[in-house]
Amino acid sequence: MAMHVTAFGQTEDRLHQLEQAIRAQHLTVSFSLKGEDALIEKSEHITADVVVMLVQRPTALVVEAIRLLQLNRPMPVVLFADNTDEKLTDLVIKSGAASFVVDGFESSRLKNIIDTALLRHQEMQALKDELIRAKLTIVERKNIERAKGMLMKQKQMDEDQAYRTMRQAAMSQNKRMIDVANTIIDLADMFN
Repeated sequence: MAMHVTAFGQTEDRLHQLEQAIRAQHLTVSFSLKGEDALIEKSEHITADVVVMLVQRPTALVVEAIRLLQLNRPMPVVLFADNTDEKLTDLVIKSGAASFVVDGFESSRLKNIIDTALLRHQEMQALKDELIRAKLTIVERKNIERAKGMLMKQKQMDEDQAYRTMRQAAMSQNKRMIDVANTIIDLADMFN
């Protein structure tokens, strides 16, 4: 399956240079954007496998476009720049660029850099997904503990009795413990 690349150049010359390099690597240019305004305007409509940018120097609009891409549809972004400074580099990385290459655009290296950015992006997405699952698990455990505490207080149960009551309700209703806990919390909130 062909890899689809969105190409962005700050100028017509940079865009043309980038498109030629992409095609030379036997990749498909699915969308071309010239100028930072077009990048911001179209960022939520980009559906390529990867976005490759060629700029003289990253600007606030380029950084914002990368951030918007990561919010709307996370995808790998490769940014080539002629120069930068520490502050810009920090902003580019924090915006979500998977690869940031300074003073090093060579069409012969493009495919390898894209492949590395794809792998890095997949790894970062896996870590973000794992973090979301861990946070959700913590919230669920807190709600189960809260519901257990409510049962203990309302029904004068000890902790084991409250847990067994909730577990039995979950099994008999074919629900998860968190669903039973949320029902207990909702009912308690409704009557308080």
